[in-house]
Amino acid sequence: MIRVYLLLALAAATFAAEPNTLSPREKAEGWILLFDGHSMKGWEDPARRNPPSDAFSVDNGTLHAHPKPKVRADLFSLAKFSDFEAAFDWKVARHANSGFKYRVQDRFYIESKSSDPALRKFENLANYRMTHRLKSPPEKGEQYSVAFEFQVIDNAVFSAGEHMMQRAGSLYDMVGASRDATRPVGEWNHSRVVVKGMHIAHWLNGAKVVDTSLDSAQVREGIIQRWGVDSPIGKALLNARKQGPVVLQNHDDEAWFRNIKIRRL
Repeated sequence: MIRVYLLLALAAATFAAEPNTLSPREKAEGWILLFDGHSMKGWEDPARRNPPSDAFSVDNGTLHAHPKPKVRADLFSLAKFSDFEAAFDWKVARHANSGFKYRVQDRFYIESKSSDPALRKFENLANYRMTHRLKSPPEKGEQYSVAFEFQVIDNAVFSAGEHMMQRAGSLYDMVGASRDATRPVGEWNHSRVVVKGMHIAHWLNGAKVVDTSLDSAQVREGIIQRWGVDSPIGKALLNARKQGPVVLQNHDDEAWFRNIKIRRL
């Protein structure tokens, strides 16, 4: 009996899918591999920006978000998607924050701080910069993405019952994950996102944690509460276009991504 178990374990290990690859079945189902495990192929390489950014690199089969980069930048896919199903693995350092963004409506540069008292709040500054664009990247700041976000984070940063709409798997600041399905910090988590029309669903480690519509009352309330109904960003999210890149966020923290796959629906 022991020998049988050993043979089964060996067979499972032999036929287990290698990281950052597609199985024949996945290929037949139309899945696209967004990360090949060894290059920035399929992504806007931050190192080739002007100025170049050290926000992401390819390390040991992962896309590695670096903490406190000299130039903060998110990682944008070259391909654009409307309705899709995506899957990816992620892990974060202790107390680290990141995200998987989709339905990107706009992107623009924003400085870290403004000397204008009316723009000290981030949301006010972001709304201002959406209509008053910086012509070149700021010395300190980021390129901000107006989008919806699958939250990637170490849930240990929150006390019990705190910030439920910002916990891992949430539709960030709009719909909280129904449960904490994360694995211990430093271990790989598996996530899945389905976007079809206005309907979205988030899975975390096999558990469906968000099931909602982008035009639901709860999502609209979250957008309005944070950005304002008549603000540029509020209007963009309330009237979201269907097509855009998918984005890995650099939030000044350390995070890793692999097995990033997507298929159009």
